[in-house]
Amino acid sequence: MTRQAVHEVPAPTIGVPGEMTQQAVREVRALTIRVPEDIHEALRGLAFATGESINEIAVRALRDFLASEGHREAVDAFFGRAQERLRVAFDKLADL
Repeated sequence: MTRQAVHEVPAPTIGVPGEMTQQAVREVRALTIRVPEDIHEALRGLAFATGESINEIAVRALRDFLASEGHREAVDAFFGRAQERLRVAFDKLADL
C-alpha cells in the first residue's frame, strides 16, 4: 500500500437511509467496538430520529474522521518512523 492510499477515503456507497447497495454489502468487514452507555444511547436516539441504523451513523462518523486533516500528520509521522526503522529490510526486498 502506498502512502497516498492511506489518505484516500472511498466515497460512501450508502444511499437511501437504511439501504445498502449490493456492492457495499460485499465490501464490508465486521468490526466490534465497545462504547460507553451514554454514547450508545445517543446513537440509538439518533438512529431512531433519522431512520438510519447505528451502523450507518457510525460508518459515516468514521469516514468523516478519517477524511479530516487532523489525523494525517500522525499517520505521516508514523510512516516516516517506520520507513526509517525498516529501511534496510525495504532495500533488501527491492533487490528481490
